Amino acid sequence: MEIKPIAKGKDVNKEWPTKEKDMHAAQLIMEEYAREQNSDSLGLLELVVDTEEKKLDFRIANWVIAIAYHFNTLYGANQGDFVTRQVITKCITQGHVIH
Repeated sequence: MEIKPIAKGKDVNKEWPTKEKDMHAAQLIMEEYAREQNSDSLGLLELVVDTEEKKLDFRIANWVIAIAYHFNTLYGANQGDFVTRQVITKCITQGHVIH
C-alpha cells in the first residue's frame, strides 16, 4: 500500500463546502469521547466482552457512531453519510490518498 499526497488540482471544497466546520465538529466529538475514556488515542473499533456467552466481539467505536449521528441529523441521511465518510477518511489518511 502506498500513500501519496492528494492531487493539488482537485478542488475538494466544491464537493464539501462545509469541510472546516465539519472537521471542527468531529474534532470536538472525538476530544469529548477521549476525555470520557481517559485516553490519548481513539480506535475505530471497540472490544466487547460477553462474559455470559464467554466470547469477545468488536463493534464500531461510539465516537464514530456519534459523528455519524451528528452529521445525519444535521444534513440528512445521504449528505450526512458523505460528510461522515469524508471526516473519517481525512482523519485516517491525514490528507493523503492510499493506493
